[in-house]
Amino acid sequence: MYTLGISAYYHDSAACIIKDGAILGAISEERLSRKKGDSEFPEKATRSLLKFHNIPMEEVGTVAYYENPLSKVGRILSSIYSESPRSLRTALDFSQEFNLEQLFLGRKLKELGFKNPKIVRYRHHQSHAASAFFPSGFERSAILTIDGVGESQTTSISYGDRSTRQMSLKRSLIFPNSIGLFYAALTSYLGFKVNSGEYKVMGLAPYGNPIFAEILERDVIKIFDDGSVELNLKMLPFATQRVMYANRLEELLGFRARNSESEINQQHCDLASSIQFLLEKAIIRLAKTSVKVTGEKRLCMAGGVALNCVANSKVLDQMEISEVFIQPAAGDAGGALGCAILADLDQQSEPIESKRYLFRDAFLGLSYTDKEIETAIDKFGLVFSRVEKDLELFNQVSGFLANGEVVGWFSGRSEFGPRSLGSRSILGDPRSAEMQSRMNLKIKFRESFRPFAPVVLEEHLTNWFDAPKGFLSPYMLFTFPVSTKHRIFTETNQKLNKKQDLYQIVNEIRSTIPAVTHIDYSARVQTVNRDSRLGNLLFAFKNKTEVNRLWNHLEMQ
Repeated sequence: MYTLGISAYYHDSAACIIKDGAILGAISEERLSRKKGDSEFPEKATRSLLKFHNIPMEEVGTVAYYENPLSKVGRILSSIYSESPRSLRTALDFSQEFNLEQLFLGRKLKELGFKNPKIVRYRHHQSHAASAFFPSGFERSAILTIDGVGESQTTSISYGDRSTRQMSLKRSLIFPNSIGLFYAALTSYLGFKVNSGEYKVMGLAPYGNPIFAEILERDVIKIFDDGSVELNLKMLPFATQRVMYANRLEELLGFRARNSESEINQQHCDLASSIQFLLEKAIIRLAKTSVKVTGEKRLCMAGGVALNCVANSKVLDQMEISEVFIQPAAGDAGGALGCAILADLDQQSEPIESKRYLFRDAFLGLSYTDKEIETAIDKFGLVFSRVEKDLELFNQVSGFLANGEVVGWFSGRSEFGPRSLGSRSILGDPRSAEMQSRMNLKIKFRESFRPFAPVVLEEHLTNWFDAPKGFLSPYMLFTFPVSTKHRIFTETNQKLNKKQDLYQIVNEIRSTIPAVTHIDYSARVQTVNRDSRLGNLLFAFKNKTEVNRLWNHLEMQ
């Protein structure tokens, strides 16, 4: 029998199918509903996965849910009661917004056509931990999960042991003290949307200096030596009110919260830099504590905060860890994977074989036949041509890229998680000085400062970036500095003159690959294998362009 894992009703709902230790498929509902961060029950994801794998509903024996909704309700009601009667409005809003379906999953599953599967529920951070540890392939490791909040936990440290099939909880942090919610609250202050705008804050941070960090750490958040935090709820009253921050935070920082449509100026950049600095400080200490309390030098990470690739790189750089695995769908979508693994494990009596639950790649979504693709193209009246041989395809597409064209690359099964990893990607020439602004403003319709990620063949990673030798970054979850030999220094960017207009700074040329070089000379890198389809395309691009000649020239210097 198959196991279906479900995450839903908060944000990033998803479905995952597992059988006998094999992860067959996983997909977020937003990929099919076209609603960013879709929180509804993942009906489309569930039906599509079952259809894709030819699984009748009656063969789904267990449905796992990624958290315990009763426990979550208890935490919310307790917070509301502690502040009554001031929290009456919050109580009314909660009663209207809370989706009762999560308490009656059996009824929902019956409506969809399931035949009375067993329903099991796991704790939110337990699902996060399982989604990282068991797919990592590690026999033993420390497990660190960090997000906003689950039922009541906001952070957990566990010890994972495959031989015993156990994840033993060692430390946890309880709501409302949460580094994730601190980051979310200040994301809102900067005018970005919570649960999606955090990426923007991370991208904006290098344009500023952390001049507000000391003030924030004094009056808003305390970060202890073990990485745990304590929040000042008078500044961040989200626990009992319908706001993420109080007006007094504006008095403390000396400027008003930014409206989402208003211009981004230096103080916004400095605040982004400050909260990113504090996040990194907490995460590094938490990672060190994880290694210390478990005695392991391998580390697994999950939870939405684990998608902060800048902080991940600081952990990698500042700690003596032998290996690190971060689950690419680390946010709530990954909870569907974690709870499915836990349910599948509970049905097994044999020791876990090393190959079970391994995360070989992130391509766990849907793929489409040529006929299905052609039908979709015809529906929208688009012009197309058919290329019969892969070699010809790679040659044509690499030519488009070399000529400055932007390419939509649609190939194979879709990615699980928020990153485009080569199945559903927008590709451009990294040598182009205007490619970043062009893609941001004319194609993705987003802020021009948002960086783009370079994809590089595994064997050439250290040729272009200062990364650990032999390290791979297949899920785009780490940043590395562009190698000094590829940097272009000017008087302006040597001084990092932050008084310039933000959009002027974005367009400065800092390296031979300016489209993927951030203001601090960093890049969020994805490595790909030469034998993959994207790897073949990269190889063709390398041979067709001066990227190849440029590298040979630098090697001779």
